[in-house]
Amino acid sequence: MNTLTVKQALEQGYTYCVLEDGETGLIKIEESIYFSEGDYFLTEKTPHPFQISDKDIEEMVIDLLCNQDEVNDEDGDLADLVSDAKIDFSEVTQKVNDALSAKKYYQSTQIKLIP
Repeated sequence: MNTLTVKQALEQGYTYCVLEDGETGLIKIEESIYFSEGDYFLTEKTPHPFQISDKDIEEMVIDLLCNQDEVNDEDGDLADLVSDAKIDFSEVTQKVNDALSAKKYYQSTQIKLIP
């Protein structure tokens, strides 16, 4: 497992780390960072936008249709109708992804941060 000190991480352009359990969210790396119990791991330097795919949208529509209490679709006919229609969800997907692009996330690395 690779390790970097706080000073090395800052020199190499890292900005954030996370606790191994991921419960605390992003922690900004600073010279005066306080290390409590647990292992800290660096995040990637570049954030990623949240994104959804055409297939995800299609599956959401199918789930919405098939999981309503009012709908009794035991044979999956509604799901088949949506799937077989080959609906182009690309415009909806693009609009959703454009909205999601305002929020980004940092993927954790396997590089352990040490004092």
